[in-house]
Amino acid sequence: MKLEVGLVLSGTLRLVRKIADGGMGSVWIAEHLILGREVAVKFMSGPWALMPSARARFLREARMTAQIDSARVVRVLDCRFDEGDEPYLVLELLRGENLEQRVRAHGALSVYEAVEIMSQACEALAATHDAGIVHRDLKPENIFLLRGPRPSVKLLDYGVAKPKRQQDCVDVDRLPAGTPQYMSPEHMFDPENTDERSDLFSLAAVLYFALTRHGPFDAESLEGLYFAIDGGAFRRPSGLRPELPPALDRWFEKALAHDPKQRFADAREMARTLEEIVREASTPPATSEAERELAPISARRLGRSRSARAQSRQRGLSWLRAPAALGLVTSVVVFVCRAAMPTAIASTPQPPPVEPDEIVNGAPSSTGAREGDTEATEGAADACLEPDPQTRAVEPDALR
Repeated sequence: MKLEVGLVLSGTLRLVRKIADGGMGSVWIAEHLILGREVAVKFMSGPWALMPSARARFLREARMTAQIDSARVVRVLDCRFDEGDEPYLVLELLRGENLEQRVRAHGALSVYEAVEIMSQACEALAATHDAGIVHRDLKPENIFLLRGPRPSVKLLDYGVAKPKRQQDCVDVDRLPAGTPQYMSPEHMFDPENTDERSDLFSLAAVLYFALTRHGPFDAESLEGLYFAIDGGAFRRPSGLRPELPPALDRWFEKALAHDPKQRFADAREMARTLEEIVREASTPPATSEAERELAPISARRLGRSRSARAQSRQRGLSWLRAPAALGLVTSVVVFVCRAAMPTAIASTPQPPPVEPDEIVNGAPSSTGAREGDTEATEGAADACLEPDPQTRAVEPDALR
């Protein structure tokens, strides 16, 4: 069926405009003629829609996403078939930007903003795992920030998700799929046995990027990136931003541990520990008025210094509220397929190389951020934007 503006699907959805196009399909904004609201509609392209395996994965994405009971996960409103028996998904239409776009446009986030976003992402991830699903493709582009005075997160793109129970998996679930820079070691080298702890590793790598504009692991090539992640050596984030709380370095040591058993138990524990670190770093010691009067001058000056720092942090918070690998051939095939995705993110110049100050768990890694290189290998971004810069409609990319 030829898709064009004005086409009415199932008597209820009138296509308004295309917002993304790729080799595997397209995404449109449509008006729901009965409900009087706009929605996002995702189509598979003809050749892919005729492939049984691609159709099955497309439909499984819809079922998996619909099973997750969380306001932090993009909602699938319907799944239908057109007159040519090709499936399409109806999803809620999101307006805002993804985390990749936010960091590229405005720089590394404040600790407060990053932790608030990460806490909400952990909430979505916990609900995902409770539903028996491993996301497998957590990255900044799949953390969507709704437009508003405070960050409000929606987790996107369950196109390569798999069931936690191995007996429910299909052949494609036993292959690596996702974005190399944010993959856990076990996802790269033993994808059949990955579980929710792999998602925790990936989400920690996303937080590292949000705080530093760099990935924790750097390399000059895809193969080099595999070896870097498998080696487990990464720069302490405080080496890139000295003002970060030292406890964050220890948090990343645990969250990015090579052995899954050494990581956090679940997404809720990961978020709780992160929030405690920021709370402790932000709270000055409590003293009474009498104690302050009797304190030596040097101590009172220290107290004033702490107070000034606390006020500065409050201003930051106010700003926040105001506005050899295993199957390389298989991996490359996955990445090439993903390169056909819709994209609307313009390339952004990368920051200059940064020399590593401290390395965790091994020898220094290669200097220089390689996010741009990974994107070039990976292909398109995972959100689709409206051309209008004032009103951007975003829909998760899962056209696998």
